[in-house]
Amino acid sequence: MADVFGNHSAGLTSPLIGALGAITPHDVTLLSQVTREIYVAGAGNVSVLWADGTTTVEPVGAGERRPWRVQRVNSTSTTATGIRGFY
Repeated sequence: MADVFGNHSAGLTSPLIGALGAITPHDVTLLSQVTREIYVAGAGNVSVLWADGTTTVEPVGAGERRPWRVQRVNSTSTTATGIRGFY
């Protein structure tokens, strides 16, 4: 299939180009790549290791999309469910 934008660089303001799929929170294992967006199906807290190496716990509502660049979603302190990652 032709992609008329295939020769364009993907930037942070460009549409998403792929999905990591479901993210299983883990306190050690990093994602296969840094995300550009996180989707959360079930409300709660999400503990993330940001792209810059800092860790925070953030509250999220059900069905929210957040433009977060994260390396990992930690299992400790994460109570939100249905987390998916996109790039």
